[in-house]
Amino acid sequence: MSRSSSDLEKVRRRRELIEQGRSLLGWLDRLRVSDQTFLVIYATLIGALAGVVSALFRNAIAVVRDLCFGTEDVVHLVIQMPAAWRFLLPAAGGLLMGVLAVWVFRRPKMGGVPEVIEQATRGGGTTSVRSIFPTFINSAIVIGSGGSAGREGPIVAMGASIGTLIGRIFKLSTQRRRVALGCGAAAGIAAAFNAPLAGVFFALEVVLAGDFQVRTLSPIVLASVVGTVVERALLGNHLAFTVPPYQLVSGREILFYAVLGILAGVVARAFVVAHERSHQFFEKLPLPLWAKPAIGGLAVGVIGIWLPQVYGNGYDFMQQALAGKMTLALLAALVIGKIVATALTLGSGGWGGDLAPSLFIGAMLGGTVGEVVHGTFPAATATPGAYAVVGMGAVLAAVIHAPITGILMLFEVTNNYKVILPVMTACVLATTIARLLSPLSIYGEALAKKGIYLWEGREVRVMQDLKVENVMSHEVETVPQQAHFREILDRLTHSKQLFFPVVDAKGKLLGVLNFHQYRELLFEEDLADLVVAGEMVDKELAFLYPDDSVQTAIELFHGLDWDEVPVVDRSDRKVVGRVTRRQVIDAYNREVVKRSWTA
Repeated sequence: MSRSSSDLEKVRRRRELIEQGRSLLGWLDRLRVSDQTFLVIYATLIGALAGVVSALFRNAIAVVRDLCFGTEDVVHLVIQMPAAWRFLLPAAGGLLMGVLAVWVFRRPKMGGVPEVIEQATRGGGTTSVRSIFPTFINSAIVIGSGGSAGREGPIVAMGASIGTLIGRIFKLSTQRRRVALGCGAAAGIAAAFNAPLAGVFFALEVVLAGDFQVRTLSPIVLASVVGTVVERALLGNHLAFTVPPYQLVSGREILFYAVLGILAGVVARAFVVAHERSHQFFEKLPLPLWAKPAIGGLAVGVIGIWLPQVYGNGYDFMQQALAGKMTLALLAALVIGKIVATALTLGSGGWGGDLAPSLFIGAMLGGTVGEVVHGTFPAATATPGAYAVVGMGAVLAAVIHAPITGILMLFEVTNNYKVILPVMTACVLATTIARLLSPLSIYGEALAKKGIYLWEGREVRVMQDLKVENVMSHEVETVPQQAHFREILDRLTHSKQLFFPVVDAKGKLLGVLNFHQYRELLFEEDLADLVVAGEMVDKELAFLYPDDSVQTAIELFHGLDWDEVPVVDRSDRKVVGRVTRRQVIDAYNREVVKRSWTA
């Protein structure tokens, strides 16, 4: 079959799928399905599909890992492997991934959690459905071959794409498509960690940027539950980690957990900074895109010669830390080693997530603190493994700026209510410290590069999303700088404007005539031919560009107490329109209503 006929066949199949979806939608319409029932249907579908994909993805990683490292116990096998083999495996995986991404899938970068957040909060609620297969294959190769990354980020991205697919089939509104993305993310996280509550709050806190409306919550809860049930049916009901029995030895021990929380906030920020610096370094590196993941993998391989525990998602080694089977020196070394290895893997373009590395770093940091504290006060403190558990939640919460997600995830992982007080203390303090150091989470850093700031709330995001060019009037009367006062009065008589831009011979803005300041001169006929516009212009030059945000416009209006300002071209400052305070307010109100839930 030729390439052209193959493409035609793909288009035909895609059209058949869309038509089948439309037929199903029409059937539901004929049955007069209620709104709530409709929510149940699409949330269930998204959750079930995300659960299946999560289970398949976990098995795919295991297959690649077994091909690279063998089928024996990875914990012992990796350490016993020849150094040269350990050195080359992550580089080979990175090279294969780079070639596939650039030359086969033609998607050099993975659409990760930041892209999902952008679409869920500001975009049309759609991600690329075609990215599911490339994300599945490339991420499995990177993680399975030893790249320092987690499977949770790719699962969120794939879950969001599943939500997009269901949204297209069911012709969901923009608001529902955004919720569908949240459903896919929640189901993916819930299935990955066997933690439905954590999946729900990850979607609400992180993906939907704090949208806790009841109409948003209901489908996300359902999708999270279904995703967990499906993965349990396929892989069994197992906790993500086996945690030893835990108890809070004394109330005073909370102080040590508070110290752990503070340290977790600092370490989390160091992880985010390393992540961003690595991205910047590899972006400037004069190499082809397909080669960069191999360089990152090679660097990880160098670290792996001495610290092979940094390979992959690190679940096996986290389990060792939780069981208290690591030395103080190794635990401390792995905090730094995993930060660097993950930054190299993801910064070089390797496909994978940062949630599992965050948990790994937290486990090693907590184990380090636990070794010191328990060694100093053995009778008054829990074992180091207890601190490793709490450290996991604290670093995760601080990295993604989501304390509720960190608390609930650790509660579900431990299945022990006694861990709640230490986890709450550490997670809240860690997040607070991380936010003091920077208002940006690891995802916020990526979004900030695009001018997207999510921590400021929905109202500010609405004002940032709207641009002046979307609300301004293109009809604007200007006044030449040599125009006499008589001509100006004539314009004022026949115009609705009260603010007139004064321009030079080339149309460049020189200033504004504000007639609120010249009311007393309106009947001074002696000035009719003596004063020109250039002499009356307001010396405070104020204007907006078409690509300025509505937030910028509001700030300008507030500072000048004007009702109207000119809009000029950014390149030559020629007047292209005007915008009024009323236009800005009306546009904001319309956008808020538009973003409200609609059936």
